[in-house]
Amino acid sequence: MRSFFRHQTGCALIDFLLKSVKVNVNMFTSKQEKLLPAFYHSYDFRDSKKVGVIKPHPVVCKLFKEHLANQGEINMDTTAVPMLVPPRPWTDVRDGAFLIQPGGFTF
Repeated sequence: MRSFFRHQTGCALIDFLLKSVKVNVNMFTSKQEKLLPAFYHSYDFRDSKKVGVIKPHPVVCKLFKEHLANQGEINMDTTAVPMLVPPRPWTDVRDGAFLIQPGGFTF
């Protein structure tokens, strides 16, 4: 039952993203502003199966490429991004949660 609600929530969030996020497709030209969806739904074939994918508008790709090229190297604090694996169980106040980095228990 939890996976059903997770699936429905994900579908609602993707639907919201597709309907609400717009990008000015003329932002790199001097033409009049024209807003189009920043993301769109498409289909790809993977292992002879038809799979739905969400793709960014080419203007969004160009915007990110130019912005990232000007920013140089991007560093992220890995403790701030979501975990891909479940956290380790706490075995002591000084040992638990993170797989590699030590994490102290906060009272």
